[in-house]
Amino acid sequence: MLLAATSKIEKEFIATCNFTNGRIALSKEESRQNDRKLYCAMLLGNAFHGKVKIQFSTTEGRRTVETTVWAFTDNFVMLKGGVFIPTESVVSVEL
Repeated sequence: MLLAATSKIEKEFIATCNFTNGRIALSKEESRQNDRKLYCAMLLGNAFHGKVKIQFSTTEGRRTVETTVWAFTDNFVMLKGGVFIPTESVVSVEL
């Protein structure tokens, strides 16, 4: 999936975002790919403190953050610093 035009955001400002359900526009295969990439991002973050780019959907438009993923569940992606993004709002992940 290609990244659409987005605004970059620092992870410290993610808590101020109003999230939308980005999975409505994604196919089941794209959602599965995102889940696999988020799992790999979590392994990369925990083992090597590596950063990834995550594009997510908000009411203000799409945002992109480059950060370390610490945890990933069915409901949330936890980033370094205790910041959360709802998994359903994730549009794409770039390792």
